[in-house]
Formats: sequence, structure tokens, C-alpha cells
Amino acid sequence: GREQSDEDALEWYIKAAESGHTTSKFSVGEAFEEARGVPQSDEEACLWYYKAAVEGDEDSKRALRRLRDIARIVVPGLANLLNE
Repeated sequence: GREQSDEDALEWYIKAAESGHTTSKFSVGEAFEEARGVPQSDEEACLWYYKAAVEGDEDSKRALRRLRDIARIVVPGLANLLNE
């Protein structure tokens, strides 16, 4: 078999995320934040993290806090989502 590329992995994560898999939504966000298989985009990462965070994913909530504090990303309603 061939080695799996970041792009291949991301394709599967997106499919799973779009079908409702919460952890995959976090993984897609992480890919955008870390430029794995896609160009780096904090804004796109926030979108995917937010989708997982509203479903209760704690890793995504931590990632949103980090991006808010470091990258100064503004996410409407984030304080309510994070119970701050």
C-alpha cells in the first residue's frame, strides 16, 4: 500500500465531520491550525473547533480559548459557549 498523506487523512476527517463525528471536527480544525494538508488558517480552524465545541468537545473549547488569546480571533458567542 501507499503511505497516507495529510491531504488523504484530511479528506476522511472532513467526511466524518460532515456526517456528525465530533472528534473529526476537532481534527479538521487542528489540520487548519497546523497547516496539515491545507494552508494554515486560524479562522477556518475556529470554524471547525466551534462546531465540535457546541457538541461539548473539551479539546475544541481549549483550542478556541487559545486562538482567542493568542491569535485574537473573535468568535461571536464564545464566552457563552465556554461558560465564561
